Amino acid sequence: MRKNPSRRAGRLGLRGGVGRGGGATTFVPVPLEWQGTTRQVAGLFPWGVPGRLPAIGVPTGRHQLGAGVVCFDPASWFRAGLIANPSVLVLGKPGLGKSTLVDHWGIGLAAMGYRILVPGDTKPDHVEMTRVLGGAVQQVRRSGGAALNPCDPGGMGASAARIGGQAGDTLLHEAIGRGTTAVHSLVQLIRDGSPVLDHERAALAMALRVLYTSGRRAPSLPDVLDVLGQRPDEIRSVVLARGGDDDYDVLLDPLRRSLLALLAGPYGNVFSRPVDRSDIDTPALDIDTSAIKAGDPGYLAAVLICAWSEAYGRVESAQALTAAGLEPRRQHVVILDELWRVLRVGRGTGMADRVNELTRLNRTEGVCQIMVTHGVRDLSTGRDQQVEGIEHRAGALVIGGIPKGEVRALQDVVTLTDAEAGQLVSWSSAPDLDPRTRPPGSGKFLIKHSPTEPGIPVDVMLTPTELAWGGQNSNRAWED
Repeated sequence: MRKNPSRRAGRLGLRGGVGRGGGATTFVPVPLEWQGTTRQVAGLFPWGVPGRLPAIGVPTGRHQLGAGVVCFDPASWFRAGLIANPSVLVLGKPGLGKSTLVDHWGIGLAAMGYRILVPGDTKPDHVEMTRVLGGAVQQVRRSGGAALNPCDPGGMGASAARIGGQAGDTLLHEAIGRGTTAVHSLVQLIRDGSPVLDHERAALAMALRVLYTSGRRAPSLPDVLDVLGQRPDEIRSVVLARGGDDDYDVLLDPLRRSLLALLAGPYGNVFSRPVDRSDIDTPALDIDTSAIKAGDPGYLAAVLICAWSEAYGRVESAQALTAAGLEPRRQHVVILDELWRVLRVGRGTGMADRVNELTRLNRTEGVCQIMVTHGVRDLSTGRDQQVEGIEHRAGALVIGGIPKGEVRALQDVVTLTDAEAGQLVSWSSAPDLDPRTRPPGSGKFLIKHSPTEPGIPVDVMLTPTELAWGGQNSNRAWED
């Protein structure tokens, strides 16, 4: 048997076997090394998932393509410079876990020191989360529930008195302006969209100014009605009532009738009582509007106007007190669930304008927004609303199961690979016939923090605390 010629080679050196058949070389070249992004060298690099995910934000779940823990929340990622805006828009079909995911973030953000505000929980989706956090739930009903005071948004008057000086006057004027806007919207709503005339709006603003400067720091709608009935000179001057009481009454009786309708009409006593703000230091506030039925859009619109005014009044009061050195700084997270319903509460309410304003100014106002709806087509410009661009201004999109039509609509907002689009559609499919089977897309989301970069697919993992209370369950009405 012939021996292997390589065995006849001499000793092995650093450059190979020395001798006959050894293959030694006198020069070993250094191979060239090239670097590129995963998009440029797609398919060449053997690892298809990122080796390291940012450990910033609320631990949300596990990466679907690996074992890495995905951490995300819009506030933390904004602070770290990973997104340009402290907001997120969560999209997905009903029943796939959008509200559960938002509650999960809410618990983590509250642990970081943020105050959670839900200004209008229409289903409700976040009551249990608020209670677990030790927060306050204010349920609005026609009678016996929580009160809302459009004339005193968020206790801004009391904060202005506490601050004093020029800064206090500035906050007080802002309170008067916001109160006037809220009452103006309510009057327009009770008039079925008929406009509030310029002299009526001036009379409302002056009535609030008279009440605030008289030492009453929390005026209410009954107080405004009383002041208008007293015909003070300050209001006479702004409405140009030069012909005495008769001229004054002709000008302002329509406004007084509208205010009476708000106080004694179909809205109950919600707007006629003082607001209890003993919960001002709690970690969360949920204004529960679930007792208002879907067939009563006017009442819901009125309550949402005042609920938003209350929530953002509290934010402005807190910021003003911090600027005056009276309170430590505290950021707020506002949860706007069922956003489609908020944007469709009626003509003239200003809700769509307020959402647009917040998505443009939340960085300067120190407010993080979590917005939730079913799809981007919910945000299309409607007959009475102007809400274009919310999906483009959101710092990140978190997308659950959606149908093919929504995928096509999303292509105008973010780049979705074929694999991502297929995933989103597969998550929206119905479960099999076994009632014990969870929907295939339950708890599965794609985090798109950039319009062009690949997203992060995550399986949401709930904490023992969430599992103990059962998490968010929107199907309680169907349970035995």
